[in-house]
Amino acid sequence: GGGGAAVPAAAGAQGFQGQVTDVDRPLAKVLSPDELRALCTALPKAELHAHLSGTVRPSTLEELLVAQGVDPSTERLCLDALHVQDSLKDTWDQTVEAFATIRKVTAGEASVLTRVVDEAVGLYAAAGCVYFEIRTGLKPLPDKRNFLSVVGAAIKRAEGKYGVIVRLLVSVDRGASAQEAEEAISIAVEAFEGQNREHGVVVGVEMGGNPLRGDWEKTFRPLFERARKAGLKVSLHFAENQGWEEEHGAILDFAPDRVGHAVFMSKAIAARLLKSKTPVEVCATCHEAFYKVPLASNVFGTLHKASHPAILCCDNACLLRTGIDTEYLRVIQAFGLSARDVDRLLSAAVSAIFADDNTRARVRDRTEAKLARLFPTLHGRKPDPKQPQALGGVLGGSTAAALAGTVAASLLIGAAAYARIRASR
Repeated sequence: GGGGAAVPAAAGAQGFQGQVTDVDRPLAKVLSPDELRALCTALPKAELHAHLSGTVRPSTLEELLVAQGVDPSTERLCLDALHVQDSLKDTWDQTVEAFATIRKVTAGEASVLTRVVDEAVGLYAAAGCVYFEIRTGLKPLPDKRNFLSVVGAAIKRAEGKYGVIVRLLVSVDRGASAQEAEEAISIAVEAFEGQNREHGVVVGVEMGGNPLRGDWEKTFRPLFERARKAGLKVSLHFAENQGWEEEHGAILDFAPDRVGHAVFMSKAIAARLLKSKTPVEVCATCHEAFYKVPLASNVFGTLHKASHPAILCCDNACLLRTGIDTEYLRVIQAFGLSARDVDRLLSAAVSAIFADDNTRARVRDRTEAKLARLFPTLHGRKPDPKQPQALGGVLGGSTAAALAGTVAASLLIGAAAYARIRASR
């Protein structure tokens, strides 16, 4: 605890109900571990880097495989790379295999695709998100335009169901052919131009996939130039390929609206990125699993020290067995972040979203209203003396906070699987 500096409450079903008034000490010293976990779920977060195929519940995948007569134990549904020191090539081989399985069972029927989108939004709602950008490549259902239409309709329904604002980025796989990439951009532009700008789902395009494949300058840059001219925002996976400094420089020359990862930057490239103030989507668990970067050495440290916009994200939450609240928890603990630091992080995330200005204003209002309750003194308010204390209520503070903090994790992987992982730590 923090000597009275924090006023956390019994978490219960609604999570952390207290307030933090010691805003400049590390939160890990102000709150107990259970209280901090509950706070991380309560924070009004924006997820800006989440792949749909990596956000499918393992329990759903197993159910779908069984329905198709396939033994789930014979298929790869997660990455062993979390536990072993595989090479980047081995890790990507595992990833390609896992995604092939996921797409095989989720992209063939509209009802299944709708369910997957609904569950993905539900997972992020449970983890405390107020805004969620999901990204996906286009698959034939039976054609790619219909696939996009099904995803868009599912997003709209899920928004109403869960109360989260959701938008969509169309993905271009850098391992795809030039013709496939051009088709994806064309469909994205067509959808963007044909929708209501404030209420439309499609807001951007992104380039991802195996970083060891593809030619950014020759194949992809002209296509993303076209998308940007049409009004779409652009996010590019960046510096995942160690030693490709020429490409890294060319991507910064393009000046995307955001970049993802920024794992392997030279000093010169890092200096250019910091000068540009381009927001970075930081996926810490992914960086450990894919690129063997220890959390303490994550690029977040460089960005945070320079007050550079850094947005904490999951990448592939279910594939990597993480959640957006877990990403915040781990980074807060590893880098000693204070309430003031976290408040700034969340504000920067809102500034970086790809939705239109009116939607961004709605997200900011929701975010600031929640932050004003959690961190009142940072928002010109006096602490509320009526807030309940940590040990009040039916449940003790530690038990209740622990329950609230594990909601998202148990939803992601199933209670039994989560219990096994917790027991093994």
